[in-house]
This record gives sequence, C-alpha cells and structure tokens, in this order.
Amino acid sequence: MLILIADDDRLARYSLKSMLHDLDDGTFMIFEATNGKTLVEQCRRLHPDVAFVDISMPHMDGLTAIEQCRQCSMDTQFVVVSGHSEFDYAKKSITLQVADYLVKPAEPQQLAALLERLSQRLSRTRRNLNMDFQVKVLENCLLWEEIGYCKLADPCAGQQGAYCAFAFFLDTRPGKANYAKAYLAMQESLNAVIRECADQRLRAVLRDSRQACFELIIHCGDKAFPGLCSRVERLCRALEYEDAAVTCLCTKGVDLWQLFKNTTDAEEMDYLRFGLPAGKLCFPAELPFTPQEHELLSAANTLVTAFQDADEALYLKALGQMKAVSLHAPFSLDTGRLTALLSLCLNGSFSWTTLPALCRQLAVHKKQLYLEAGASRTDKMTYAMDYIAKHYMQDISVAQLASRLEMTPNYFSKLFHERTGQTFSSYLTAQRVNQAKRILLTRQDVLVKDVAMMVGYFSSRHFADVFKKMTGLSPSEFREQGHT
Repeated sequence: MLILIADDDRLARYSLKSMLHDLDDGTFMIFEATNGKTLVEQCRRLHPDVAFVDISMPHMDGLTAIEQCRQCSMDTQFVVVSGHSEFDYAKKSITLQVADYLVKPAEPQQLAALLERLSQRLSRTRRNLNMDFQVKVLENCLLWEEIGYCKLADPCAGQQGAYCAFAFFLDTRPGKANYAKAYLAMQESLNAVIRECADQRLRAVLRDSRQACFELIIHCGDKAFPGLCSRVERLCRALEYEDAAVTCLCTKGVDLWQLFKNTTDAEEMDYLRFGLPAGKLCFPAELPFTPQEHELLSAANTLVTAFQDADEALYLKALGQMKAVSLHAPFSLDTGRLTALLSLCLNGSFSWTTLPALCRQLAVHKKQLYLEAGASRTDKMTYAMDYIAKHYMQDISVAQLASRLEMTPNYFSKLFHERTGQTFSSYLTAQRVNQAKRILLTRQDVLVKDVAMMVGYFSSRHFADVFKKMTGLSPSEFREQGHT
C-alpha cells in the first residue's frame, strides 16, 4: 500500500509515520509532503493508495489540495487529519468524498481500524475501476470489429502509460476433452493475472478473439511491462503439457485503437506459432523469418486445419505447398517446435531431418485423416456434437456450424434435432450448465462470476438465470447443497 502523509508539522508527520510502521505488514511504502502544493505534485507523480492530509497547511490548505488531487489521482483514498472537529470541516470533507476524518492526536487502535476499512474500500474501488475499464475496452473492440475504425473515447485517456496485449494461441491433441480442459485452465490462469494486475493498480481485461484463443489487454507504464512479460512467459510454460501447447504474441499501442489494429494484424499471422520457441514471448515485428519460412509455417497451419476438419483435398493442397517451399539453412524458425506442434495437432510422431523428409512423413500420415479428426463429414452431426463439446465455452452458433458443414442453417437445425432430440440452443445450454456444475462442486475457490465466463456466459446474471431454470437452484445454492 502506497501511503502519503501531508502535514506541515514535522512532529505530527513523525508520530503518524511511527504508528504506521508499527502496523506495517511489509507492504507499506510511505512518502511525505510538507504543504498543499507539494501534496498535489506528489499525488500527480505517485498516485498513492491512501493520503493522510492535514487541513491547515501553507501555500494551499488541505481541502483545496484534495480537490485538485481528485483530478489526477481518482482512486486515492483521502483521510483528513486535523486538530479541528468543527462541523464545517466535516461538511466540506463529505462534499469532496474523503474516505475518513481523523482528529489529532490519533490513537494506534483507531488508526488500525481505519486502515482495515481503507484496505477493504480500496479493494472495492480498484475492482469497480477495472470493471469500468473492461466494459469500455470490450465495447470499443467489438464495435471496431463490426464496422471498422470510428472515433471512440479511450478508456485510459490522459493517464500515463501505454497499452499492451498478449494474444494466446492454444493447440491440443485431437480428442473432445483436451481442448476444453486446456481452455479452462488458461482462462483461470489469466483471470488470476488480472487480479494481480488490480492489486498493482493496473487496468486489465480478458477478451475472446476471432483469431487467438484469448487476448489479455493491460494498460501499464514502462516499468511494469518487463515484469508482465516475465509473468506471461511463466504462465505459458506452466500451461504446456503432453496434450496442449500455448504460444503468445505481444503487441503494444499508445492508445486502444492502435493496440487493436496492431493486435489484429499480429493475429492474422497465427501460423507463426509453428516456428516459435516454446514458452517464449514473441513480438511479431521483431521476428526474423524469411518469406520462405512464412510460406512453410502458413502451409503447416492450413494442414492442421484440414486434418481437424477431415478435408482431404485441403490437406493435400497444403502438403503440396510445403513441398514447394525452397528452404535453406540456417533457419530462423524453430524446427523442433514445428515438428512438436504437428505431432500434437495431428496426433502423430514427426521428426526433422530435412523438409522433404518431413513432407514424406506427413503424406504417410494422411491415412489417419478420418480416424483421428474426431468425426468424418459423412457423419456431420457427430462432428457438430464433438465441436460443441470442445468449444462450448466460446461464442458458437447454428450459422457458424452450418457453414463449417456446408449446410443451410435450417437444414442443420432439422438434422441436429432429429439426432439429439434437442434444439441446438438447448443442447449447448445443457453442455454449459453441466460443465458449470462440475466446476462449482470441484473448485470452491472459483467465484460464480468466473464460472460463468469459463462456460461461455459474459453476464453472470444471465448465467444465474439460465442455471436456476435448468436446475431449480442458483449457482451458489447448488454449490452449498453439493457439499452438505
């Protein structure tokens, strides 16, 4: 907690600082200001969590200084400290929305209780501010996705720092449980990073992307950025296991629009993940890949898509593109990562000696196209149900699946109902609610609102309504009854 003491009385500052040191749990950083003008300058520079402000100070009185500080340090909790207890001071303090009013001399027990209240209030304030940031970022990005650029208010306009985005790509071994398991683990880990950011007074939001699995968008200063990069690299390494691989690309922007544009451009090159080292954060503009290496990685990405969709013609076309690439050593791409991801996504075992040798291995593997892809196009409804099992936590629709299966939405809905006995919407809802039940009963530490997001509901209220309609209980009631 960053604390600022503003008082022109040196002994008063010393006394309060001594009491704070006695109560320090190892998290306090204490700064001092000797007058109102210095208080404003310190608030503008430090953005303290808590400021203890004496009313009577030279150059500028405490209440006037607080009024100015509000414009540059909105989430600071101000505590008015004075030897006066008159009603006029208290009334003016209320209009400035100060956190509390402390009459000198303060007692240690009184100060301890005050700090506890401030800590709880500060936590709520940070959550609310971050929630406002999240809503504005998501609204802006959604609008830009739909209609292109239009001028919108930047959520962090006027604040120091810049935006950065971490775009995460997830690859898993074929099998309907693998993707869902890895997706939920990633979502839970990224939500933990967002909570850490809030504790560090950083604005952060997690966003579903059309190209990547997730985008983690953060507004921060230059000093915080290296630490965030290290945290993300550790997270990527922790999330990798035998059946899942995680790749992360990083972009930056001075404002949200520039970040959105840079990140969208980077995600168009999602195929780069096939040549990037495992567990290493990469910046697209700094990658040294040759045009030939870009062609190879793009073809490898298409090959995986064809395999997962059981599209033999596209598989052969992509393989032909790989064979046509003229690749010469030394390589900038990581050939070990390329063969590892191909082995994972195609459920095979490939090794690199030369590119032609790898292509021969992939040609032999074509016979596994239908056996490993989960379902062939001759059984389109099985494919649809497997797809829902893997992607229920994402925004999927009848139109999207019908397009994948080269069917009209009406015909798809008719066949799906005949096969499952349910409408597409009812089937998807049941999948989401069943997964929510599992998380509620097995993970007591996960908040209900986070469970909602993990199973595909952005609104926790809508999730609660759907859950109660399906089970007769609210999510919280279901969790409580499941453990009694």
